[in-house]
Amino acid sequence: MTGQVCMSPIGCVRNVICDANVNTFVIIFFNASEIVRPEDAFLNRAFVDSTNLRTGGLGGPLDIFSSFGMSCENKKWYVTKYPHGLRYYTQNVENPKLITGDLDGKKSEIKFISCVPPMYDY
Repeated sequence: MTGQVCMSPIGCVRNVICDANVNTFVIIFFNASEIVRPEDAFLNRAFVDSTNLRTGGLGGPLDIFSSFGMSCENKKWYVTKYPHGLRYYTQNVENPKLITGDLDGKKSEIKFISCVPPMYDY
């Protein structure tokens, strides 16, 4: 999201509609977050998922702005909601770990967004 300018015209509502699936997520870096990096985190990054990867989900259209609590401050984009916790990897990349609990309200700068467009039947 580097170099992106955020503007909020009065009376405008922002939204980005994606399909809630395993390929729709936001990547944050712990060193640009109010969430403390776990000691066993292999990398500095973590994932804010659009669906619960352990239980699956129905998918469907999802407004990631409201679901992830996206906001813009000082020309940087942040998430403030973590609907399915925060997924990170240890050295055992086959079994990611999940931070859950009282995360909502904590700001994490958005480093990358993956958004799969919703599928529609015509």
